[in-house]
Amino acid sequence: MEIQNTLKKLGLDDDEIAVYTATLSLGPSLVTRIAKESGVKRTTVYLVAKSLMEKGLLGEYKTRHGMHLSAQSPDYLLTKIEEQKKEVEEIIPQLKALTKKEAHRPQVKYFEGKEGYFTVAEDTLEKHATEILWLGNPKELYSIIGKKWDDEYYVPKRMERKIKMKALLFEDDWSRDIKKTDENFLRQTKFLPKDFPFHSTQLIYQNKVAYFSSQKELICVLIESADLAAMERAKFEMLWKNAIIN
Repeated sequence: MEIQNTLKKLGLDDDEIAVYTATLSLGPSLVTRIAKESGVKRTTVYLVAKSLMEKGLLGEYKTRHGMHLSAQSPDYLLTKIEEQKKEVEEIIPQLKALTKKEAHRPQVKYFEGKEGYFTVAEDTLEKHATEILWLGNPKELYSIIGKKWDDEYYVPKRMERKIKMKALLFEDDWSRDIKKTDENFLRQTKFLPKDFPFHSTQLIYQNKVAYFSSQKELICVLIESADLAAMERAKFEMLWKNAIIN
């Protein structure tokens, strides 16, 4: 199910997924065999194969036994995503130029579900050489985005863009491990008192404030406002001065 959901996000429909995965499983095969393995009608397989060939996911060759289909390596999907990412990055300045700007007008965005967390996390990395203030519960946050994604993608990307971080976290195994690596990752970590526990997380960066609710609620609110960001930053700094260092 995870494979199907992910491939759907990449733009493949059910028949395309069935034919592509069947061809991967079988190796280069006749259309009739792929139809049987995938559960897609033979006549439909021809149409689906054409679509997949246009997307670069299938190839074809003929022998005296008939037309064979061959699946492109799954690694091609990553290559394709990287190419698309580069194309999007190239047009971002043009798209931003089209965006209607209203001076001093705050913006509020609301996200439901896990994807909203990743969307906001990516937004924190938009500007180089800035600073992110992190307040909250790392165990709760990692239960949603996964520590592996943080370690293998988010932190390296933050380091690459020279974005510093101050973290005010509840003390537990997660936060103690984070603190141990502060010196290597442009980060300072202090611990919150245990008297007032909560499950949510707050990020303050640029002129924005993001609130991540618990895994139970799974919502995220992003506010873009210079005034509100300044207020939340000041509150964070007050907590920071009185926080536990060790």
